Amino acid sequence: MACKEILTTGLHWWPKRTVLCSFVHAKQNQNLIFQQIYQSEAGRHAELQMLKDRDFLSNFKDKNAVDIILVMNYSPCYFCADELNYFYKKYRSAYSINSFNIRFSQLYKTYGSPPKEVKEKNIKGLKDMHLAGIILETMTDEYWFDLFSWTVFGVNPDHCRNRDNAMKTKLNTLKAVKAETAKDTASKAKEEK
Repeated sequence: MACKEILTTGLHWWPKRTVLCSFVHAKQNQNLIFQQIYQSEAGRHAELQMLKDRDFLSNFKDKNAVDIILVMNYSPCYFCADELNYFYKKYRSAYSINSFNIRFSQLYKTYGSPPKEVKEKNIKGLKDMHLAGIILETMTDEYWFDLFSWTVFGVNPDHCRNRDNAMKTKLNTLKAVKAETAKDTASKAKEEK
C-alpha cells in the first residue's frame, strides 16, 4: 500500500499524508539491518514517528557505521527538517552515521498557493538539512527500482544490478560469437561457390 501511494504522488497534493520508507544499511557490507514504513496520521508526522520509534533508534546504540536512506512522497516540512537535523547532529559522530540520504518525489509546500512564510520556512528547512550534510535527492528511475527491490521483493538492488550486468556481458559474448560464426559460415559459403 505505501509504495502505491508514493508512486501516485505525482498527482497534485495526493495523498494528503506523508509516507516514509526508512532503510538502515550496515556500511561494512551494505546489508539491510532495518526497514520500516511510517505514515503521517492525525497530526503526527511520519518523520517524527520514525524518530521516536525505539526499533529505529536501536540501530544507533553501537559504533558500527550505518547508512540511512529515507524515501518519502514529500520533502520534510520545516519542523520535521529541524528534528531530522537534530537527530543527525546527535548521532552522526557518536554512533557513526556514514551517510544520511532523503529521497522524495515532491517538494512539500515550497511553491504554489501556501502562504509565503510557509514556503520560506520549508525552503529554509531543506537548506538547513543540506548544510548539515544530509543529502537531499529527488526520486529517479534507479531509486524507484531500489525502493521496489527492497520493499516488494526483499532483495538488495545492487545484487540485481550485478546479476543483470553479468547477464548482459554473457549475452554480448554470445552475440559476438554468433556474429563471428555467421561471418565464418558466409565466408565458407562464398569460398565454395
